[in-house]
Formats: sequence, structure tokens, C-alpha cells
Amino acid sequence: MDKIRYDDLTTDRAKVATMSAWKKLRRHKLVEPLLDCGAGESYMRELMEKKYKLTFVENDCDVDPYEWENEFNTVTSIEVIEHLYNPLFHLQQIKKVLKPGGRLYLTTPNDHSLIYKIEHLLERKY
Repeated sequence: MDKIRYDDLTTDRAKVATMSAWKKLRRHKLVEPLLDCGAGESYMRELMEKKYKLTFVENDCDVDPYEWENEFNTVTSIEVIEHLYNPLFHLQQIKKVLKPGGRLYLTTPNDHSLIYKIEHLLERKY
């Protein structure tokens, strides 16, 4: 099992999201070539680079078109879509770069989860 270095993550919520996403991704056989959208310089990216040959998109996922077409078997977008002004454009670009039969692994926070509720009760954000 990969060790999570908590100092590399900025918030408790980011820690939980990263660990959860990585645990779920490891259950699947991610077929290369693999494109990750939005990881930036993150611990998630570091974990993925150790295991897979990756291409990373470090552009504005809201407006910048991707340069590829039908090139990737797997695309990941972990905890990104909720930050976008135009998520539909992001999904259209992912569809464009995925090969036929390719897979998208997309996660977004669940504000109804027990961890989220406890965090907000403890921080009195209600």
C-alpha cells in the first residue's frame, strides 16, 4: 500500500479525497496511454506517476481545447469538475481525446458524506 504523506496535502478534505480516489483507482486496471486532467502539482499526481506512464493536462480545463483526438484509453479527472465554470466543455474535451471504448474516471466531492458533515460540525460551518 502506498504511504500518504499528509504534509503534501493542503486540507483534511483534500487528504480524504486523494486517499479515497487513489484507493478506488488502484482497483481498476488503468490502460495506458492515460491522460490526467487537473492534477497539477499534487500528491495524487505523484502517486499516479509512480505506477503509470501518464500525460498531464495543465491548462485551463474550462476553455482550452485539448490537442489530441482519440488518443487515450483512460482519462482521469479527480476532484476537478466542481471547480470549473464550464464543466460541459471539460467533458466534451475528454470525450474527444478518449479512444472508442476508453474509460473516464471522474470524482467529485460528496457534500452529503459522513466525513463532510462531521468536518463542518466541528468547524461550525452550518
